[in-house]
Amino acid sequence: MRISVQQAKALGIKVPGAKGTARKAGEPGKAKTKGKNRASVSDYGRQSVRFEIDLPADPQPKERPRTVMNTGAIVGAFIEAKGNVGRFKELLAGRMSHTYTPKNTADYEDLILTHARVAMATAKMQPFECPVKTHVHLVFKGDPDEWPTSPGDGDADNLEKAVLDALNKVVYVDDRLVVRSIRTKSCGDRPRLIVKVSPASRRMRCS
Repeated sequence: MRISVQQAKALGIKVPGAKGTARKAGEPGKAKTKGKNRASVSDYGRQSVRFEIDLPADPQPKERPRTVMNTGAIVGAFIEAKGNVGRFKELLAGRMSHTYTPKNTADYEDLILTHARVAMATAKMQPFECPVKTHVHLVFKGDPDEWPTSPGDGDADNLEKAVLDALNKVVYVDDRLVVRSIRTKSCGDRPRLIVKVSPASRRMRCS
């Protein structure tokens, strides 16, 4: 009875001159992968990044973007249109207003961003590509026994948002990777910010 090369390989019989390595019957072949594998929590082990900032003033909440009328564009379009209403509308399309981040928020986030970059460079780390958990501790200048802090200190969620937005693409590649976050507030002898980011485990429970 004759058998083919493929049947011989399946039986584990070496065939002279046949290419490839014999594989036992029923043994699965090597799975082909397409594209880049997504980083998992196990790839990072216990690796985390932590840094502290002595702030020039109390932690600041995230301010909403401001939208204002673009008067320069309106005047320019009016002059160039020379009384042609259709042309005026065409020139002004998409330029009627512009949105910007308030300076206080922009400066505050830049300060956090700078410290985050230094912390990542010191730890010789690239931005996390796996799910992460964050802990943001906000310290306001005041009596340590005062808890919670003053009503004028802002909501915890807006205080935390300013920090997490500053860390985006520097400590983690996308803020959607933040699957667990803790924010705490307290008073101390000076305003400070303490931030820690580390890989998140799947064992999350709401009790």
